[in-house]
Amino acid sequence: DVEALVASATESHTAFAPFRKRIVEFRGHDFEAFLQANLGRNVSQVKITAVDGYQVSLNDIEGRGWMLVTHEDGQPLELRTHGPLRLIQTDIGRRDPKNMSLFDDWIWMIERIEAVD
Repeated sequence: DVEALVASATESHTAFAPFRKRIVEFRGHDFEAFLQANLGRNVSQVKITAVDGYQVSLNDIEGRGWMLVTHEDGQPLELRTHGPLRLIQTDIGRRDPKNMSLFDDWIWMIERIEAVD
């Protein structure tokens, strides 16, 4: 339930957002902890479906610093701000945040997340 996720978002991360071209305060959930809390087990692969029907599988989740974003600059995400949910990495390593092509794995407009066994 997106409303519950928005209401319970406690994690915060401030970073340069390549698609906004400015510093943004993200709020949401640590993705690994979210999966553990909701599935009761560690998950190594998920299938993510976006509002427009786009689907992608995400592997090797553990230790990659994924954040399930519900808010941007204090406001809940909407479709026009690429919501209702977004997945970003909080640790971008040596990637240049001003080079948008290096952030192809950030996933926007998430509608559904499913564990793949």
